[in-house]
Amino acid sequence: MGIEEKGCELSADARRRNLDEALVSFMDALGDEWFCSLYISPAGFPNVLPTTWAELTSKGILQDRDLNDETYELTPFGYVMVLRVSGRSDERQFREKLGKFCKVLKGSLKRRHDIGRIAFQELVAESGCFPKRSQLMCLMPT
Repeated sequence: MGIEEKGCELSADARRRNLDEALVSFMDALGDEWFCSLYISPAGFPNVLPTTWAELTSKGILQDRDLNDETYELTPFGYVMVLRVSGRSDERQFREKLGKFCKVLKGSLKRRHDIGRIAFQELVAESGCFPKRSQLMCLMPT
């Protein structure tokens, strides 16, 4: 199913559907990985309308990276939205991994007596829930 934007005004329903499809495609590209930062290039998602990129940015789901080419970063709020719209947050396996991660986080807090920092990467490694991964993922055409 192709997406047409030129020469016609899209309905609010069509724009909302394109936005949801964009979020699901980001989740599909991400897979079951964790990340600290996710860069997304529109060239890798040709079915996402230009108006959808603008709307994703204005809603705080993406942040324009202002690089030499058109590149966006998925925000933490955006990641939560991607999880919800894609249905990933409702999957049993995902919820089990999240539970293991939260258990490790809670355990690390119990061992502390003062204010301190906990490295996210250490929590991920200790939980064993997510594959070892670099901190930066790029969803760009190869």
